[in-house]
Amino acid sequence: MKKAFLIAFGICLGSLAACVGERDARVGDFERAEMEVAGAAPEADFHILIAEFALQRGEYAAAAEEYAEAARLSSDPGLLRRATEVNFQYGRLADALASAERWLQLEPDAQEARNYLVRLHLRAGDVGSAAEQLEHLLDASEPPASEDAFMRALALLSDVQERSLATRAMRKVVGKHRASAEAHYALASLALRSGDPALATESARQARNIRPEWTDARLILARALVLDGQVDAGLAEARALVENKPEPGERLEYALLLGSTGRTDEARELLNEMLTADPRNAEALRVLGLLELETGNLDAAETRFNALLVSGRYPYEAFYYLGAIAENREEFERALQFYARVRASQYVVDAQIRTSRVLLALGNGQAGVDHLAEMAEVLPEQAVELLAARGQLLEEMGDTDAALEAYNESLRTHPENDTLLYARAFLFERLDRVDDAIAELRRIVDDRPDDPTALNALGYTLADRTGRHREAHRYIKKALELDPGNAAILDSMGWVLYKRRRNAAALEHLERAYALAPDPEIAAHLGEVLWATGDEARAQHIWQETLEAHPEAPAVVEVMERLAS
Repeated sequence: MKKAFLIAFGICLGSLAACVGERDARVGDFERAEMEVAGAAPEADFHILIAEFALQRGEYAAAAEEYAEAARLSSDPGLLRRATEVNFQYGRLADALASAERWLQLEPDAQEARNYLVRLHLRAGDVGSAAEQLEHLLDASEPPASEDAFMRALALLSDVQERSLATRAMRKVVGKHRASAEAHYALASLALRSGDPALATESARQARNIRPEWTDARLILARALVLDGQVDAGLAEARALVENKPEPGERLEYALLLGSTGRTDEARELLNEMLTADPRNAEALRVLGLLELETGNLDAAETRFNALLVSGRYPYEAFYYLGAIAENREEFERALQFYARVRASQYVVDAQIRTSRVLLALGNGQAGVDHLAEMAEVLPEQAVELLAARGQLLEEMGDTDAALEAYNESLRTHPENDTLLYARAFLFERLDRVDDAIAELRRIVDDRPDDPTALNALGYTLADRTGRHREAHRYIKKALELDPGNAAILDSMGWVLYKRRRNAAALEHLERAYALAPDPEIAAHLGEVLWATGDEARAQHIWQETLEAHPEAPAVVEVMERLAS
């Protein structure tokens, strides 16, 4: 089945702050927010009490349900805030939306309520309502639509799953603030995150033109140009900035760009110069460690991450990557020791998932499954990702019945979660339960009719596994209108056009998709259409090129065995 997202790029090309910064996280008991319930209606007290007991027992679905009922019975803003938090956290989005709206009615200046409403409207695919709430947040700043307000809006939208919808919401907002460099900068950042480098380049250039002295605007323009395929122009933009303002931050950004474009020797030289001047420069150590890891120099990467530990900065990131190096060397017990020391930061969830996979490699997959289930209780805010990984691990172990039951169980706790719904739909498809897969995906589309990811997943499944190609084309066409720069959707459009015998149009879309993301599945599709049009030599070249980068790409192996054997 079609992957919902295609991930390209090795070294961080996001903002340096996002690349370098470590997000706070807690491992241990679930720390509940404090709540003022003095004004709660007496009849709501019982539901609050039951909800808190349920939280202490780890019965999160029951807690969310009780809070939703308490919120319906109370006019206390503190209770409505708590109900919104709990229901949002555990996937009861309709209840979260209802309590957030009532909370805002009672406290019209509650910015946190509007923050929740932005996220909830995006989850529902309602871009217009999300943009309306963003406008209120911007207007509430002092002065209105201040630089800080746009940066807060950017931080809020950067934290949502619906990347293309977040970009569309900001695009609506920017239409009313065309003279604001910060507005264009925010849009450029979101466009990069959602995989639309053309929009990012246009927006970043607007930000730079309005504030030519603004370093951040010039840096994001450089990144956007590189991602848009204008590599020389992007590097020139960054190089000029470094020459005029040779500060460590700008030099580090330039090194990241060099590394991301394959100029690893130049990047390494620049980073080593920085370390010669300051051997304990943590940012240079971590970026050089990532560069060495990306290029397969494990010994050099290990040296850099050990030095990062000595520096006292980013310890959890250092432990995580030292674990990855040990895992790559098949030093599995050592890898487990490193992963166990990742107790916080943005790497804590990946460390648990990698732990489970190391346990599988050691022949104890069930221990890996149990570990993920346990950590989902320890880290309730990241439970969905961990539970989805548990199902995927069971699939890899060949126990599809247990995997399906794991997804069903997780969805009883998180009934509206996209990640789990997609995972179960994809498993249905792999089990040849195509009707069940389509029903699952159709349910997501019905709930989120303007979500390009959902539309694409349903359209691709119809195109690939059924003969309903006209219906598939309608869904994919709408997805592409909503997210025109998405390589996965371009691939789907090419595939459905091929199924409808429109080979020339199919090639046009597949060529664009492959240029954006040379993913094995896209390579398989592009090669098959080239083969069908008589260009067998180029098809073979693309497949071989893909197998060099991905030696066991099943989609490419299958199409080669079917057509070229």
